[in-house]
Amino acid sequence: MRSHSFESPPSQQGLSPSIDIVVQKALIQVQFAGEWSLVRKRPDCLKQLEKSKIDPSKFSKISFDGSRLASWDSSFLLAVQGLIAWAQSQQLEYSTDRLPEGVLRLLSIAHEGTCFSSNQAESRSTPAFWDYVSKLGRSWLAWQRLVGELAQALCACICGRFRFQGKDFVELVHETGLKALGIVSLLSFLTGLIIAFIGIVQLQKLGADLYVADLVGLAMTRELGALMVGVIMAGRTGAAFAAQIGTMRVNEELDAFESFSIAPVAFLVVPRVLASMLMLPLLGAWACLMGILGGLLVSLSLTDLGFIQYVHELQYAVSLGDFLGGLFKCWVFSFIVAMTGCFQGLQCGRDARSVGQAATAAVVSGITWIVLADAVLAISFNRLGI
Repeated sequence: MRSHSFESPPSQQGLSPSIDIVVQKALIQVQFAGEWSLVRKRPDCLKQLEKSKIDPSKFSKISFDGSRLASWDSSFLLAVQGLIAWAQSQQLEYSTDRLPEGVLRLLSIAHEGTCFSSNQAESRSTPAFWDYVSKLGRSWLAWQRLVGELAQALCACICGRFRFQGKDFVELVHETGLKALGIVSLLSFLTGLIIAFIGIVQLQKLGADLYVADLVGLAMTRELGALMVGVIMAGRTGAAFAAQIGTMRVNEELDAFESFSIAPVAFLVVPRVLASMLMLPLLGAWACLMGILGGLLVSLSLTDLGFIQYVHELQYAVSLGDFLGGLFKCWVFSFIVAMTGCFQGLQCGRDARSVGQAATAAVVSGITWIVLADAVLAISFNRLGI
């Protein structure tokens, strides 16, 4: 066992802050003593570790002992934090069981609720599966709370107890609908064109070129029109909502809302949800039209079908129920896009990296939920004979 003691100059000894590094087998023990305060000259713990010429690779654990402390303040917390960061960088397990209770509480707050128990190694050995389950449970509770607050805000808005800014709503409608018209038109047109090309190649073998209108019309109105719009808007609008609200979290604007008793859900989420639910069905109808035009272009180019034949077969194959079913899917997808974007924005952290993570999570979760909802709705429509 080796011991390395480091103290302040003799003029400050007595209750001067000091550390004693004790090495025993695979354990490094750092013992603190004296009064650790901002008014006293304190030893640099990391430099003392370097001077002791201890090779971290030969050890598996480091412990901190504060039983000989006379008093402490934030300077002691900074010293312990530095040692913990050093231990993590060296992949050493660390134990804080012999630090004062007040220090443990403050460290727990600094580490966002991490429990500094008597054996930090045990908390590190917690299976990642249960951490994921815990995170999933917290997200589910936060989602339920958001839905409840949204329902309450919508009721207040309907009853006239709350009104959001009309100018902001018009701007959201413009951002959500009109500015997305170009990309929706292009991708929907190309989707209809591709479906028609693939269908014609197969149908020509059977001499059934006419049925390409059925294929394109049903695919666009029942499934792909709504699905394309949902995926496009999840990547465009959902990410924008998450980034906007996340940036407001970083800039502490959401805290300012709460300070003035303004509910962020009512002021930010309600207009975004309403704008999305208003514009996405319209975009879905436009996407269906563009996809059908793409199929018409291929039909006129590769087959002997005329414009009148294509339109008549389309009217025969596609019913009003197919079209309304697609619009209903757009309405459901619009709610998913707006809610996932706003949810991730409200759950954002307080740094720039968190804003990027929130935008990414909004896109991934939005597309995932859209695909799941589309599968459920497709099966439901089939069972109901729609």
